Amino acid sequence: MRIAGLLDVTMALSLLEPSKISPSILVDYPYPNVRFEPSRIDKIVGELPYQRIFEESISQQRKVSFHLAYAVMMAESNGNPRAISEEGAMGLMQLMPETAKMLGVKDPYDPKQSSRGGVKYLSYLMNHYSDERAAVAAYNLGEFRVNRLIKKHGEEWWEKGRIPRETREYVKKVFAFKEEYKKVSL
Repeated sequence: MRIAGLLDVTMALSLLEPSKISPSILVDYPYPNVRFEPSRIDKIVGELPYQRIFEESISQQRKVSFHLAYAVMMAESNGNPRAISEEGAMGLMQLMPETAKMLGVKDPYDPKQSSRGGVKYLSYLMNHYSDERAAVAAYNLGEFRVNRLIKKHGEEWWEKGRIPRETREYVKKVFAFKEEYKKVSL
């Protein structure tokens, strides 16, 4: 994933020597002094960046918890509203242009619009699958591919399906973030 600014440097360096790169990132909008360290999220004092925006977006969707939506956002963009992937996904929730349009998101770089669109899409996926893991996998891999895996392997789709390593790691990361955010008193 290509993300503008500090992440470009961090990711470029991590390709050279991954063991020497910290997973933390300094987020400079709108919270200039908040350092994200996903493995030590309990060090963050006070409100998480974009917390109110996500709480507002969540209040409109019943199937998605704050912790899950926030974890997806961090896994997708690391809190960077200007993030752009190599595939063309944009903003906090890394919405593809067609998905953003379908969700009524006119500016995917606007944190409010991106969070509303991403939460709305997660809610749709939760309704469709009634399973958080399948919904999160579909957010990353796409509905069509997850549907095909479920059709072929039934309830054992995760264990028996040929799921790309990237998606398996993504799902693991989202659920690890989710558990960390649950520890933070919101």
